[in-house]
Amino acid sequence: SLAGTVTRPLTLAPLGLYALYVFIQYQDVVEYESGEPAEEIDVAREWAVLAASLVIVVIAVEGLVRAGIGFGDLFDTSSFVWGLTTVAAGTSLPDAFVSVQAARRGEGVTGLANVLGSNTFDLLIAVPTDVLVAGTAATDFTATVPMMGFLTVATLVLFTVLRTDLTLTEREAYVLLGVYAVFVAWLVLETVGVTGLIPGA
Repeated sequence: SLAGTVTRPLTLAPLGLYALYVFIQYQDVVEYESGEPAEEIDVAREWAVLAASLVIVVIAVEGLVRAGIGFGDLFDTSSFVWGLTTVAAGTSLPDAFVSVQAARRGEGVTGLANVLGSNTFDLLIAVPTDVLVAGTAATDFTATVPMMGFLTVATLVLFTVLRTDLTLTEREAYVLLGVYAVFVAWLVLETVGVTGLIPGA
C-alpha cells in the first residue's frame, strides 16, 4: 500500500493557510457596514455562553469518539468506518443545529458559512493539531484517496446546486441528502466486504 508520514514541519503549510483565511475574514469584518444601528450586547455574557458551550461540546465529542471505537470492537468492524459515519455525524450536529436556526431566521448565508467554515477548520487546524500533539501521523493513501475522491464529488455537487439561481431549493436539498445516503451505503458495502476500495474497512 502507498503509505506516508505527516510530520510537524509539514503542518506549517495548512496552519499558514488558515492564518491567511482568518486574516481575510477579519478584513471583511472590519470593512463591513450593515447600515443598521448596532444592538447592545453583553460581551462578557456572550463569551461565558461560548466557553460553556465549548466545554459541553468537548465532553460530548470525547464520549462519542469512545463510543465509536467501542462499537467498532463490539461488531468487529473498522473504527475508520465508524469515524466516517457515526462520529462524523455526531460531531457535526452542532453545525446542523446552527444552520437550521439560521435558516429559520432567514439567514441562509450564515448557515452555509457555518458549514464551510467548520470544514475549513477541520482540514487546516484539527488535522495538523493532531500531528503537533502526537509528533507524527501515518497516512495510508490507498484509503485516503477514495475518500478524497468522494469529498471532491460531494463538493462539486454542492456548488452545482448552489449555483442554480444562487439558492438552495428543497429539491436540491434532497439531492444532497441522497449523495450522503450513497456515501453511507458505500461504507456499509465496504464494511461487509462487497466492495474493496478502502483497505482495512
